[in-house]
Amino acid sequence: MERLFIGIFPAPEIQSKISDYVERLDESLKAVRWSQPANLHYTLRFLGSVPPSDQLKVTHALVRVAGMTAPFHFEIRELGAFPKWENAKVIWLGGGAGSNTLVALSRALDRALSGEGLGPRDKPFTPHLTLGRLRDPRGTKFSPETVETFPKAPVWGLPVTELCLVRSILGQGSPRYEILRRAPLAGEVPKT
Repeated sequence: MERLFIGIFPAPEIQSKISDYVERLDESLKAVRWSQPANLHYTLRFLGSVPPSDQLKVTHALVRVAGMTAPFHFEIRELGAFPKWENAKVIWLGGGAGSNTLVALSRALDRALSGEGLGPRDKPFTPHLTLGRLRDPRGTKFSPETVETFPKAPVWGLPVTELCLVRSILGQGSPRYEILRRAPLAGEVPKT
């Protein structure tokens, strides 16, 4: 079985700009293990461990949804944390304009995957790009006053032109991502 997800990757120049922003954040957030720039992505659907017999079903759903979805732009903005700043475990960038389209795209994937007999997602979709994880979240609390001192996230435009089926390879250090399939967007913008 392979650990898979469907995601959207920013172009390398956007990944580089986000990496520059992370360097500025690192001055305030030393306790964070930052993601590698090439790993920065929006996960539309985490699939977990998928048996080889279901990978073709995932690919069918991916290609079908991509073929019915027009390319669109999405704004990357807003620094946030999961579950919240007061007990943060994950530091992320959220979305602005285009978020509704991203949510609709995620729902379309959910429907297509269900149509292929694959189970529902395990938690609601929240558009976010994981910047990093706290090394030891126990006892790390960020007050609203502290959060206000963090560098503000610039707004980046992300053209969304394809969906990617990705294998996540875990090991020591950061995970390694291998794109198994790219599905270009070629249809109409999904209805929200």
